[in-house]
Amino acid sequence: MLGYLNELEELCAKKNASNDDWLVLDKLEEALKVRSACWVKKVTFAKISATDTTANQFDHEKHGSDIVAMSKAHMMYMSFMISRKLAEDSPIKCANLRTTLLLVLKVFALKVLTNDSMPLFDTGYL
Repeated sequence: MLGYLNELEELCAKKNASNDDWLVLDKLEEALKVRSACWVKKVTFAKISATDTTANQFDHEKHGSDIVAMSKAHMMYMSFMISRKLAEDSPIKCANLRTTLLLVLKVFALKVLTNDSMPLFDTGYL
């Protein structure tokens, strides 16, 4: 699940092949992954290049809101991935319940992307 952190450059350069099928879980997962990777890359490279500030100044004065946004993006992606794994792999006997859980997961992903899709626009994914 955390493997995407090793692919920051590739994910941030990724372009969306088509704007169809935004109700497919794999497409939503990819969009959430790209969004999270872009936030992580932005904050990480800002931290590396910030040689003139102390860690305290960086965290609290200059990039505090970016760190919060990065943390939220990562947690939303992880919440999506953990929920998807549980919904798909759990021994649910009722097919309607599994379908409903996956639908709720799609709504969750779309809501997250609606609230903050700027990294996707910045990278050209959308």
